[in-house]
Amino acid sequence: MQVAPRMTVAMPNASPGASQIVDVLFPVLHGSMGEDGAMQACSKSPPFPMWAGVLGSAIGMDKDVMKRLLREAQVAVTQFRTLRHDRFDADPQQACQDLLALGLPLFTKPANAVHP
Repeated sequence: MQVAPRMTVAMPNASPGASQIVDVLFPVLHGSMGEDGAMQACSKSPPFPMWAGVLGSAIGMDKDVMKRLLREAQVAVTQFRTLRHDRFDADPQQACQDLLALGLPLFTKPANAVHP
């Protein structure tokens, strides 16, 4: 039987130098510096098992890349379009019309948190 590595972490609001051994790390985080793989990268030293890892988390943060990779792996994904800011800036009305070709109702959100 293989035993998973253990991690010792400092305990907030405890006496100086207090620590606790952690068997399971469940990162409940949202957005940049959280679900983008940054936390998973920190937990690699010492090694600590993570579900998605750094790459999986980073890919999951970019909806366009994630859906393309899922589609390539023959995983069913809903119809989608990626609207890039330069295309929208050039002709906002046409860009919106292209999106409406998906039909209604239509759900939009940023593909990632990267700003131009």
